[in-house]
Amino acid sequence: ILELLRLDSEAESPLIIATERVRAVSEIHRITSNWVALQAASQTLLETGDLDWAVLTDFIDSVEKLSQAGAADGLSTYPAASAWLAQRHEAAAAASEGGKLADVHRSLLLARMQLAKRFSHADLVGILAEFAARHAAKPSCYADMLPYLAAVPAAARDTVLAAVATAPEREPHLDVLKAVTLARCRFYWAGGAAPPDDAARFRDQYAAALPLGAHLKPSEIQYADGYASLAAWADFHLYSSTSDVAHLYNAVELLSGAVEKSTHNHQLTLLLCKIYYLLGAGFAASPQFSRCDVKHIQLDSLGYIMLDHATPLAVYSDATNVLQSSMQLYEVGARETPEYVINAYRYGSFHKIDEFYRFEQKLTNSLHRAFCAVELGWLDTMLSAKTHAEALSTLPGLALPDLAALETMPDNRDVTVMDVLAPSAAPPSQRVPWIRFRCVALTALKALFASDLAAAFDAADQAVTTLMTGIEACPTA
Repeated sequence: ILELLRLDSEAESPLIIATERVRAVSEIHRITSNWVALQAASQTLLETGDLDWAVLTDFIDSVEKLSQAGAADGLSTYPAASAWLAQRHEAAAAASEGGKLADVHRSLLLARMQLAKRFSHADLVGILAEFAARHAAKPSCYADMLPYLAAVPAAARDTVLAAVATAPEREPHLDVLKAVTLARCRFYWAGGAAPPDDAARFRDQYAAALPLGAHLKPSEIQYADGYASLAAWADFHLYSSTSDVAHLYNAVELLSGAVEKSTHNHQLTLLLCKIYYLLGAGFAASPQFSRCDVKHIQLDSLGYIMLDHATPLAVYSDATNVLQSSMQLYEVGARETPEYVINAYRYGSFHKIDEFYRFEQKLTNSLHRAFCAVELGWLDTMLSAKTHAEALSTLPGLALPDLAALETMPDNRDVTVMDVLAPSAAPPSQRVPWIRFRCVALTALKALFASDLAAAFDAADQAVTTLMTGIEACPTA
């Protein structure tokens, strides 16, 4: 395969064909752990101007693996690899109309940050400060910097903050975006333990900056939205430390107005959902979740935002609709994947075949699919079976997941979809114990309605044990 895909220097192939060939070769090198060849292929692509993050990741991975193997030649050490990326950045900037469009190539700065983080190198602070000075006014700046903020030593944080604060901007709305980036970094490093008056200050700054976006369409994100998010998060952390629910009401009041002015800012909408669920207001949260228009494959990764709360909060109708849509997604995926594979063979896209197969397996074995199946079975039983006869006809047909396979099912939830404004450890997932509890409870009901009392008591005992084990593992869940 490598020989067939080999680039012929004498062939007059268009650059795009050559690039695709190198990418195919790179995939094979990664599968076979040929890090020397992978690095050479990624360098070739980067030198042609292909700054795709997958290519940069190939380069960074190859440097790390070669360094771990003790290789002495090539770009197998951090200084050599970082210097080479810096040269590529300078070349890309010079080629962009004399440097005017150098900001477009922020991916190279991000790659240098990632490389420094992998090697725990002190250069990270300087590169992060350079990135902040260049891109502080970009709405995505904080999200770009977030994976690296925790690695910055406390003594060096002022260097990064100063780079953000002194970044020159010519427009008032850009000053607002820069100030939001600065406030988010400070809030993150404060661990959410910001001064109590921060929430009120952020609300005032939001109101002051809102007129700058008066000309924007409702579908566009307001420049001041960052302040609304900061104010809501400050209220959330005040509630967490004081248990005063008034802080949550303040956040709801602010966010309810903010999402109407910026209808496509899903960060604000998701944050409003989070706070509504904390207040137990499931019926108020459901319309906000619907505004995010989560559909198709997103149901597998983002459906948990609603479904983890909807049934306990008795939002049965909306929960049933989302559960049924999710199960349709899995059925369609299983039905249509063979057709995709056949077409890939037919049109010669052989590299897509494995991708389709792995994608279908990821959906088929998804932990969220097991969760949806059990929750839908539970709701059907509780809401539809109103008589003994209906229960007898409903319960035997329930398809419950294999309990032994739950621990190995891939958890496809995207828990990073919401902005993180304070470092925190991810809470232990309670999905597996919850699914297990639902399964054994339904098993007990099936045995009970089948008049098998011994099996019903055994399953009920197992359900209680499962529930108590989950509570002991995470009392707050």
